Amino acid sequence: MSACTLLALALWAVGDLPVHRHEVFRSFVGMTALMATFAGITGWLRAHLGEQVELPALRVALTWAPELFQLLIFLFWVPGMITIATYLVLPYSGPLSDAWLAAPEVALGLPHPTTFAWFQEHGLVPWFEHIYGILDPQVRLLAAYYLLVKRDLFRLWQYTAALAVAGVASVPVLWALPAVGPTVFYDGAYPVLPPALEYIGTFEHLRQGVLASTSDVAGLLACPSFHTVFAVYLARAWFDAPKPIFAMACVVNGLVVVSTIPVGSHYLIDIVGGLVWALLFAIGVDRLAARSTP
Repeated sequence: MSACTLLALALWAVGDLPVHRHEVFRSFVGMTALMATFAGITGWLRAHLGEQVELPALRVALTWAPELFQLLIFLFWVPGMITIATYLVLPYSGPLSDAWLAAPEVALGLPHPTTFAWFQEHGLVPWFEHIYGILDPQVRLLAAYYLLVKRDLFRLWQYTAALAVAGVASVPVLWALPAVGPTVFYDGAYPVLPPALEYIGTFEHLRQGVLASTSDVAGLLACPSFHTVFAVYLARAWFDAPKPIFAMACVVNGLVVVSTIPVGSHYLIDIVGGLVWALLFAIGVDRLAARSTP
């Protein structure tokens, strides 16, 4: 993680891409430093004044505040770091790999326009557009569950770490296998255009060394599908919840994985790769977590 951070900052400092350095600093480095300051202050207050605090609410706040700020640093800096690395490596990436990524689904007779047409014919695309965007609310619910109900910050850290490591590791894959996506690759083969098209211009601009804003990088297509990785980790993180909630999370996040076809415009191999990617890094982080617990 530290190595990737240093690489991202080095590329940001010396790379040829004309990025908004002040925006990067304010959005990522500056905010991270601010939260680190709060974590340090609340940690000092808890260590030196925690026993003297009489108000129950304030005592609870001091009990959780340092770790909560540390978690916010992690949640905030990791996406920022991945964003910086992503838009800095794409100008140096190799030839487009769409033909290679599309080959398995073509061999199976399931090219993306065919599968998308099925969803469109049955009126499912608008429904899956809503499902596709359900990840962010889940993150907030999951954080509240582990912080307020389970009171298990370590487990929340564990799931966050798995997601972060998987995201960091996806950056070199994006560099090695850049792809503009099936919507462009299968140009003219769709009954109507799929909804997720805003990434195309951003991707092409990045390949040419141009970036309008750091926020434009969000949503770039990649193999493995990170939407799939995210959905798998969220379903897994609900395992400690009551069984009905866990079952519902599995169903919802299973539908999120399916939604990457009609909405995310991913190749089939992107989704399969996302499932393998999620499993690989979940096992690795779980083993590290097992060594860290008594």
